[in-house]
Amino acid sequence: MAPASVPSGLESLYNVNHLSVEQSLSCCGVFTTYETRKEYSIKNIKGQILYGAKETTDCLTRQCWRSARPARFKIVDHTKKEVVHMRRPLSCSSCWIPCCLQSIEVSMPKGETLGSVRQRWSPIRPLFHVINEYGKTVLKISGPCYIQCCSFCNCEVHYKILAVDGSKIGRITKLWSGVFRELFSDSNNYDIKFPPDLDVKIKAVLLAACFLIDLQLVK
Repeated sequence: MAPASVPSGLESLYNVNHLSVEQSLSCCGVFTTYETRKEYSIKNIKGQILYGAKETTDCLTRQCWRSARPARFKIVDHTKKEVVHMRRPLSCSSCWIPCCLQSIEVSMPKGETLGSVRQRWSPIRPLFHVINEYGKTVLKISGPCYIQCCSFCNCEVHYKILAVDGSKIGRITKLWSGVFRELFSDSNNYDIKFPPDLDVKIKAVLLAACFLIDLQLVK
């Protein structure tokens, strides 16, 4: 049982140390260049679905801006009730331009801030700061070099979750989905691992970080 201090709707994240994020595969997105709305199932280590996530961005925005697009995500529980809202503003998708870096904001449906993820500029690898509801950096995320991020080799891609002192406490892993899916779709699956006693609000923000990483990989 989650304590009363856990925000309503986030109880399923309490004492959890592993999440699987599985993205739905759209046939339209495979055989055409049409950019579909992203949809995900979020599961625990037992394979039980905890939440569903759906992008609500309109069609024109998705086609015009692709990986740089402003995006919104609704996270719903098993009753289809919205429990978390995520908003990513229009941003630059190039690692060579240090302005308009990527970010995503996380809040409760009624507007209560949970935190945010903000990219830090680097020409070598993706770097992000995980920021709590008070604007303080509490974690960092360090990805592999950009060449590995864009490779189609048979391998997993790991993003290290670091404490502010640089010690590793978890990771976000982009799983290998097979040659066909890697080459012809933007549909990716992820594993997220973190300490079970991590604040549930920050766990929700790390889930948003996973979505932000996935948007960067849009072809």
